[in-house]
Amino acid sequence: MLFPELRQVAALSALVLLAHSGSALLAQTPAGAYSQDGIDYRASGPISTQQAERLHQALLAESADLQTRLELPASAPLRVYIAHNAAAFARATGRNWFVAALYAPDEDRFYFQNPGSLHARGLLTGSVRHELCHRALANLREVQGGARSSDSWLWLEEALCEAMGQTPVSERESRHARESCAQEAGAVHALVRGARELEDFGSALERRLSSRTYAVRRSAFCAAGRFGAASLIRRPAARTVRALVKLQLVPARAEPERAFFADTYAAFRARFVGIERTARPGPYSL
Repeated sequence: MLFPELRQVAALSALVLLAHSGSALLAQTPAGAYSQDGIDYRASGPISTQQAERLHQALLAESADLQTRLELPASAPLRVYIAHNAAAFARATGRNWFVAALYAPDEDRFYFQNPGSLHARGLLTGSVRHELCHRALANLREVQGGARSSDSWLWLEEALCEAMGQTPVSERESRHARESCAQEAGAVHALVRGARELEDFGSALERRLSSRTYAVRRSAFCAAGRFGAASLIRRPAARTVRALVKLQLVPARAEPERAFFADTYAAFRARFVGIERTARPGPYSL
């Protein structure tokens, strides 16, 4: 409780803050639904307007860039759920606290952790690009007569989207990716050394990607991203994406596509093991 004279000081201070409108409490978007530039948002609670705008600008820029890079047709407007904290994200998605973002293909909706938290951790732009990649694949599957969601070759989709999310990004986010994956280098090396064939690599990644343990999942994403960055997106990305969609939709008629990815993995593993014999490689160095 404040003494009477301090109440007067507090009241005057509050008026000053209101007059200048620079207060962090005032610079917030309200909970609920709103639209901006054709993107439909729903926030679980108040979000800093600065951070909401960061997410908005990233979505606009990265969706336009991805549409050009992957030669994608125009698609429906984006629908985005923004969690104001990790608990709200977990309630909405059923995922663990350490999941930064999620795209739900059947809903055609993105779920993001608080953009301020993602930005502070160096994850905002990469997360946006990664999830936009998943939506692009879902849209292409639907255009070709398939279901939007697919569990087939999901690990390969993660490898592609993880690589798209990491390359190129700001120096700050690139540094975060290097430092984060450096901690998992031993697990990544063991995984690649032990997986001689494409299917072996995929099985190992699928087990780890479904883990509820952060370190196990992180090592899988680092391995997937390394393969994707080294091999998948160095080729024409539009060709790689369409080969993956065909493999997911009609595997019986996609032997050339399977062989393409198998050869790609074999070349990646040969370079990886060859470099490892002479020097311990850093994340995404191939």
